Amino acid sequence: MICRCEVLLRTDVLRFVTIRRKTGVPMERVKISKTERLLNLISFMLRTPRPVPFTQIAGHVVGYDDEARIDSIEKRFDRDKAELRNMGIPVEYIDSGDQDTSGYIIPREKFFLRDVELDTGDAILLAMAGRWGAFALVSPVMREAFSSALRKLAIDTPSIGNLPAESASFLQVGRGHEKATENLQVICASIYGRRTIRFDYVGRRDDLPARRRVNPFGLGLSEGEWYLVGFCHTRKDTRMFKLARIAGNAALTGASDAGPEFDIPEGFKVDDHLNRRPWDYGDQDSVVVKLELPRDIALQLRHEATLNFDLVDKNDKTLDPEVLAQAKRVVLRFSVKSPQRMLDWILSLGRDVKILEPVELRASAKARISEFLSGYQEEGSR
Repeated sequence: MICRCEVLLRTDVLRFVTIRRKTGVPMERVKISKTERLLNLISFMLRTPRPVPFTQIAGHVVGYDDEARIDSIEKRFDRDKAELRNMGIPVEYIDSGDQDTSGYIIPREKFFLRDVELDTGDAILLAMAGRWGAFALVSPVMREAFSSALRKLAIDTPSIGNLPAESASFLQVGRGHEKATENLQVICASIYGRRTIRFDYVGRRDDLPARRRVNPFGLGLSEGEWYLVGFCHTRKDTRMFKLARIAGNAALTGASDAGPEFDIPEGFKVDDHLNRRPWDYGDQDSVVVKLELPRDIALQLRHEATLNFDLVDKNDKTLDPEVLAQAKRVVLRFSVKSPQRMLDWILSLGRDVKILEPVELRASAKARISEFLSGYQEEGSR
């Protein structure tokens, strides 16, 4: 059974003892670590069938049995209580109204996780995940955590016999661009340690790589590609970087043994950035972009998680379901930061799409199409 500690706690093997001479006189004490003290406290409270007052903890549990003043030991106990609760360990105080029977306890039913019940279908999925997951997660940090989680689940997994050794044709797991995997380890380490990194980066419109210094906040895999989200010191803003566009190796900027160099913003979620399109980025005010296209295409686009738009009519009124069902063509209304970055995507939708506004985007589309067609003109017509 797995407990809520970050370490695997086996209460049947943990022991807490106060070393004493046969005469009862305490021996010279060896200073114990905070981790050992917390484990001693957890073990003691799990073994106790009833609440225990602080007076039975002080002097009886190693870590709270030294020669310090009783008020100092009680403050130490209060700090440890708070830390255990922050870890998710339910240290509860039971007030029975009687000083002798009131005290602290860790309820076993709240401390240990419930048994995981897995059926054969779950077991097959776990087996396939175990086979492919370590390959997909290139970073050693993530791979080890992934393998550890599978080992814990395997305890309660029913037997399903031998799976075929050959690759399953119905499951394909990618690990992103090969170049991206070269920097995963150092980027993961920089996020975990909150360390600033530097690398040379080739943007979508750059001809040559440019040096960037970034405080990395998070890393994510989107549509088969790895992306880093962090504060760019060059742009003075939070930006997203495609790892496949990093030229060469990323490196820490400070000494290898330096401590944290920045704080990750409160409430930061990497998903909030991964689910954004290039035209959602920019320093300027939002601009309304309207596209007219067949209803069937519009309905398909609604299923793309990274697209945010409203379905309206030509009078800019939101379409109700009944009108939408009868319409042949509809208008998609976007609110974007960089309309010009939409151009490639709009043209990929084909000839049935019409740009209604802004007029600057219409002009850019005409110029792009004319430039493309000019490459196919006959030599004599030029």
